[in-house]
Amino acid sequence: MKLFEQFFEEFMRFGGVRESVIGGRSKLPITLQEGIELTEEATKGNEGLHLTMALNYGGQYVMYQILKLYIIR
Repeated sequence: MKLFEQFFEEFMRFGGVRESVIGGRSKLPITLQEGIELTEEATKGNEGLHLTMALNYGGQYVMYQILKLYIIR
């Protein structure tokens, strides 16, 4: 996970690239979650390439999220 944390720290230095992450963040280390949030916030206004990374992502997770939203409504 340290590699991902370093990536998000370095990524903010690239100009014009917007970064976002999909998938379940809750099971990732808190330092990685914070790095993802900081990077997404810092790059949200960039209009160049939009890099989307899938971390802790799978079909079961997607189905779980859909069912959870459906049940809540």
